[in-house]
Amino acid sequence: MGINLAIPPLRALLKIKAHGTWDGHTAEAPAFRALFDREAMLSSIWYAARLEARAALDSPLGTRHAHDLQAFLERRTRLQISERAELQARLAKAGAAPATLQAPGAVNRYDGTLGLDPFLFPSRPAA
Repeated sequence: MGINLAIPPLRALLKIKAHGTWDGHTAEAPAFRALFDREAMLSSIWYAARLEARAALDSPLGTRHAHDLQAFLERRTRLQISERAELQARLAKAGAAPATLQAPGAVNRYDGTLGLDPFLFPSRPAA
């Protein structure tokens, strides 16, 4: 099961290292090398799934951060004015993050990142 969990370019590389070929191609084959093309990776289905998994994880995390900041502000009554203002600004930003991540096209904010392996985070958690 291990090799099947790898992303397609890495899976092809592992097969070449283990068996000498991948789908009849060697490491010098243009078809193999095309798997590592930046644009091909960024437009692939497997990469989109990684970005969606990242967004699904970040949405409830932002909600939790906002809740924790709110609880901290309620507990701490002796904060300097500047400290309280900074924490309230963070709270406003953290409170807006979950809605931003659930908006259409929000996954685009993760373009160019590694995202998250959908196998590690297969479904959207309860918020």
